[in-house]
Amino acid sequence: MNRWTSSQKALLKTLVYFLMFILLSIIVLIIGLMVGYGVIGDGKPLSILNQEVWKNLMSYF
Repeated sequence: MNRWTSSQKALLKTLVYFLMFILLSIIVLIIGLMVGYGVIGDGKPLSILNQEVWKNLMSYF
């Protein structure tokens, strides 16, 4: 009747927490890039998501 064992439930719970952590980390990274580029760098915050901006940034390295 119960298809999931306790170890499978624990593994699934850990996997869900890990995926949530990765997703939230990506969201925080994007927000940080937008704040850094838009507020500190005097650019438009949404333009950091533009591919041309990244090409320009990578040309410095």
